Amino acid sequence: MAAAADLLGQGWSLLVVAQLLDGPRRYDVLVREITTMSGDQIDSALSSLRASGLVAVVAATGDAALYGLTERGLALAPAVDALAAWGRLAGGQTSSGSVGA
Repeated sequence: MAAAADLLGQGWSLLVVAQLLDGPRRYDVLVREITTMSGDQIDSALSSLRASGLVAVVAATGDAALYGLTERGLALAPAVDALAAWGRLAGGQTSSGSVGA
C-alpha cells in the first residue's frame, strides 16, 4: 500500500487518473472537467504522475500537450473503478464520469 501511495503522490492525483482513463486530455480540458481541483493542483498532480511513470505526454501541438496514461497508469483502472463504486455507496460522488460534479 505504501508503494502505491508513493507512486500516486497526492490524494488528488487519483482524480486526474480517473479522467485520463477515458482517454488522453489536454491540460485545459482537465481543468474544465475536474472542478474540485485548482489548475495548480492539476499541474502538480500531472508532474507527480509523470515522474511516477503513470502519465506521459502522448502528443504535443504548439503550447498544448496531450496527457495520457501509460500502461502502468492504465493498470489502475480496476482500483479506480472500485474506489468510485465505494464512493457512490458511501454517499460521495454520483458519477465517475463527472469528477467534481
